[in-house]
Amino acid sequence: MTELLRQSEAKYRELFQDASDAIIVHDMEGRITDANKGCEKLLGYAIHELEGRNASDFLGPEALEIARQIRRKLLQGERIDQRYEQRLLRRDGSEAIIEVASRLKTSDGNPVGFEHIGRDVTEERKMRDNLRFVLKRVLMAQEEERKRISRELHDDASQSLLLLIHRLDSIISEPGDKLPKLVRDKLTQLHSLALEILEGLRRYAQELRPAILDHVGLVAALKWMAESVSREHRTEVSVEVSGAERDLSPETKLAIFRIAQEALTNAKKHSEATKALVKVEYSADKVVITVADNGKGFEPPKRLGDFASGGMLGLAGMEERASLLGGTLTVKSKPGKGTTVVAELPLS
Repeated sequence: MTELLRQSEAKYRELFQDASDAIIVHDMEGRITDANKGCEKLLGYAIHELEGRNASDFLGPEALEIARQIRRKLLQGERIDQRYEQRLLRRDGSEAIIEVASRLKTSDGNPVGFEHIGRDVTEERKMRDNLRFVLKRVLMAQEEERKRISRELHDDASQSLLLLIHRLDSIISEPGDKLPKLVRDKLTQLHSLALEILEGLRRYAQELRPAILDHVGLVAALKWMAESVSREHRTEVSVEVSGAERDLSPETKLAIFRIAQEALTNAKKHSEATKALVKVEYSADKVVITVADNGKGFEPPKRLGDFASGGMLGLAGMEERASLLGGTLTVKSKPGKGTTVVAELPLS
């Protein structure tokens, strides 16, 4: 039995030391009692340099607060099934970003320390942050282009068309003996067509970049959009607001408007919904936008990140807009049960 225990211990030590993830063990006071080669590589300290030091030496103020919360939960008997993100200070002064799994170590039922297993995701996070920076610039460029096209449609094309309509009005109003009936009828048809085109141009200009969003505010813009969809697509859309309306940054207002716009586009085009609700909820630290419809619904992917690969580019765009502002997007749907899109965005 003693030999089996010795072999088991030796096997554990081998696995412990050769693990690609960093593993660190410390007692209840935070003194490091064990570490592996992965930890050595991650932090830049030899194992013998780590042993005896306090784990808090490698944590900044924010990371230390996270560590305290994890410690408190584990001591209260809570399980932490999901890895959490933590930042460590390396020997060279740089910062390592790791995904950590933590557990409480006990002896005879009493807590004696903690074991943390961390996977280095520093480069992944840098790549993700760089990608987000590029995506943010792309979205900004798209919005600037939308604004430019909207302005040109309003200032140039619409004004020229309005001038044409006034000219047609003037000609059609000529006395009957100066204008043959056939010509007058044709001009009247052209006049009606020009009015329809003008209305369409104004609608497209508003959809590209609604001036009401910039000049009046988010809720007014959402109500305008709801009325527009209700009028033109036979989808009854209502808007509800709860909580005291807060001052939002231009980026947050625009993100909420675009998320609602895309969700309503899906409701009227793909979901075949007859009713939809847009709800804005303000709280002390966040704003929540919910768009729910009674359409045919669908089976969403298990992970939100799979929207793009599944061809659901509109939903992928909504998720990215929320993520870029530090928010989250949730999509709930089932075939025959409608769809609910919820975006939560921080106010700070």
